[in-house]
Amino acid sequence: MKYSYEEIAKLPDELSLEDFRVACHISKRTARYYLQSGLVICQNNGKKTHCYTIQKRDLIAALKEFEAHPCKFYIPKEFYDGGTYHKGKMQIRTYLPDDDIQSPVTKAYYEKKMEGLSDLVSSAQAADITGYDQKTIRTWCAERRIKCLSIHPRVWIPKEFFMDFLLSEEYNNIPRKSQTHLDDIHKLYRKLHKGG
Repeated sequence: MKYSYEEIAKLPDELSLEDFRVACHISKRTARYYLQSGLVICQNNGKKTHCYTIQKRDLIAALKEFEAHPCKFYIPKEFYDGGTYHKGKMQIRTYLPDDDIQSPVTKAYYEKKMEGLSDLVSSAQAADITGYDQKTIRTWCAERRIKCLSIHPRVWIPKEFFMDFLLSEEYNNIPRKSQTHLDDIHKLYRKLHKGG
């Protein structure tokens, strides 16, 4: 993406996909990917055309995230499915289908990622496995999204509870995923549906 904060400042507070595309010098397809994947927060009114509305502040926040973590904004080649569209939509895989979440293949995949860990997983280890930072992991523990043990000043997650979280709809439905989480979804989807 190539952009200027000065140019973006001149734009209205609510932007369309076209405004976003032009301001960041990207294609419509790339712009759609960033919006549909949740990397740039937007509202979708459900219409077939002109369906996206982006708040300028959300675009600026996404650009700052892009500067800090450009790898999160990498678009895997398989998302374009050879550059074609199906039923008017890009083939973007940012969630596993519901039936795949509890699949034995998914469980085996995460068991392999946790190989060598003790029965108690630290927030640092959980961060390495998921790609989310330790602060996010600790927040999820504090909010009881992940069942954990708090042994001050550290948080420990029993391995079985961590696995429960990784195989949960809540984890699958995180709107703004880490690059590691997205990569896991792509690998699992290929294993489950494309023999990869």
